[in-house]
Amino acid sequence: MCLFSTPPLVEFKPSLDTCSVCGGALKVQKTRPRMVTTLHIGKFYAREVILVCSKCDCKHRCEQLGNLVPPGANFGYDVLVYVGRALYIRHRSEEEVVAELAQRNIQISPRGASSLGSKFIVYLAIAHDRCSNDITEAMRLSGGYIFHLDATCEGRDPILMTSLDSISHIVLGNVKLPAEDEKHIVPYLRVLPTEGKPEGYLATMTTSFLLISIGWGYIPPPVSYVITSLVGKTLT
Repeated sequence: MCLFSTPPLVEFKPSLDTCSVCGGALKVQKTRPRMVTTLHIGKFYAREVILVCSKCDCKHRCEQLGNLVPPGANFGYDVLVYVGRALYIRHRSEEEVVAELAQRNIQISPRGASSLGSKFIVYLAIAHDRCSNDITEAMRLSGGYIFHLDATCEGRDPILMTSLDSISHIVLGNVKLPAEDEKHIVPYLRVLPTEGKPEGYLATMTTSFLLISIGWGYIPPPVSYVITSLVGKTLT
């Protein structure tokens, strides 16, 4: 989408007159112009006025601009989310994402799309951590959870271990481990955002009784084993 034939200049300034920390007078520290691109507005010049407290030196930035785009960035949060969902949910390549955004008058390079995809993962991890209490409460209200633990790897790469609630399909955590053994898995189990003990679990034979028993101090009833050694593929 592109609302303007030429990028307009928009000034962003904090609405505060006094410092929110100490009540001191605010003065302009600097004015920082930059080009910003969002899906719903398109491209525009943002002239950000940054204020600083004359007493405590606390900086104040415009919340409106901060809700549109990360500090110092040129692409808005909506572009970042679009790229992340395209790469990791719809499994598009960087070149395909570039072509899709071009149809929306958003110009970005494949390298830029890759960078936004990496940032998307970081923001997602932060959001997941901040919502850990909400996740555990949701599992509690639904009557508990079934813990699913599995890992995958390619060649000599580190093992990617993932855990999720098989009822709600909420991912509880991901971690890269050098080995799928008690030493590395048990500390991971102890920091997951889980509410009490699971009602059951799904796990590989090698990680079932011993590791979950040590991780939670007891053995929950098994729902199923994932058996991979017989035919070379996953069975449940």
